[in-house]
Amino acid sequence: SCYEAGVQAPTLKAKRQQEPDILYAALFLKRALNDLRGVWILAQTGYTSQAASVAAALFENALAATCLAGSPTNASKLQANKSGDLPWGARALSKMVARRWQDQARQEDKAFDQREYEKSWRQAYLGYKWLCKIKHPTLRSAIHDAPATSVSANEYVVMAAPDIREKDLAVKAQVLMISISRVYEAIRQFARALECDKSQHHYDEFIDRLQAAHSSALEVYDDLV
Repeated sequence: SCYEAGVQAPTLKAKRQQEPDILYAALFLKRALNDLRGVWILAQTGYTSQAASVAAALFENALAATCLAGSPTNASKLQANKSGDLPWGARALSKMVARRWQDQARQEDKAFDQREYEKSWRQAYLGYKWLCKIKHPTLRSAIHDAPATSVSANEYVVMAAPDIREKDLAVKAQVLMISISRVYEAIRQFARALECDKSQHHYDEFIDRLQAAHSSALEVYDDLV
């Protein structure tokens, strides 16, 4: 459902479709959707650590789409960077997204003070750091993976094999929840930046699909963790 909402978003009838911020954001949204598909395939087949490695890339692609959509200033900064690299790291992107949440909350007369801002960006960034702890060679992650090929107590086989242990389900759930949350936010912001015609039935279908994706993921996550 999350993937389908991402594919549907660019097809919505909207005022803004060819602006630089939309075009740049679309590129990174596409990458994030590919990453999401990769994370799902890897996690579903038992390759949890590899799913987390892709999810770390997804995090940055999704945040790039989120921060570019609706921001001509950010699009100009990216365009001006001759290397083609993003001018911001994961930490800066996390802060940018939290600041956008704060601005949107103020527009809707909702509470979102500085303390909430700090909490929001730090929580998002901690998710990225956790994924990187799995992606990079860390003893803790390697020790967690080793028993997936155990044949007896305190022994394991050095070979490639999926991790089908019940103990690993919570890790899979965490990887997937971070991935879905970040892609969900990227899609939501992309659609917001498009300035869609909300009177269209197509738009209602999109919103229902997007909201169902996030709420369903949370429900399953709560059952597993």
